[in-house]
Amino acid sequence: MDISRRTFLAGSGLLAGTSLLAGCGCSQSPKDQEETGAQNPNQYKSLLLDMTRWHYDKERDLYYQLNIPYCLHPAMTQYETVSLYVPGPYFSAEKTSSGYSCKLNKKGVCGDFTAGRAPVLVPINCSGYDPQAAQTKYEPDGLEAYVQKGYIYAVCGCRGKNDGFASTYSSEGFVPGGFPATLCDLKSAIRFLRLNFN
Repeated sequence: MDISRRTFLAGSGLLAGTSLLAGCGCSQSPKDQEETGAQNPNQYKSLLLDMTRWHYDKERDLYYQLNIPYCLHPAMTQYETVSLYVPGPYFSAEKTSSGYSCKLNKKGVCGDFTAGRAPVLVPINCSGYDPQAAQTKYEPDGLEAYVQKGYIYAVCGCRGKNDGFASTYSSEGFVPGGFPATLCDLKSAIRFLRLNFN
């Protein structure tokens, strides 16, 4: 059988990509699911949003929480977090000593959306699999136009292609990063958002 060099390289690349995706936990056996807690949804209660920790920007009429961990055991806490911005009409809020305690206002309308049907917008600014950090301080510039139209805005951090490093704090001596960590982190962030906004 005569195979050209180009066909061979294309096929090799496809096989390599498939094996990388399989390695990042996209498909798990039932035993793996039990070990990682996929069969025990109560394990993820700690990932539910604390509705008593919101802050409020009265001028822009939006609630926000910053730097929320989106996975149970983050490998790099400076990246694996999300910052959330929610239109004011979607919440009924009560002021507390540390911020606002909020409940979903099912009748709340903002733009063309209701609180129960609002889309969650996730900007991805990690071209070339570079890292993306979630916001650790309140900077609403650039996102308020989306929130005013009724979108929930979620800035999700993720590790980049060069973020693996040796560490004495890891039992394996190495904190994982690199490709496909960016994709795995963003997938975890989306699962966190689905858990909290479905």
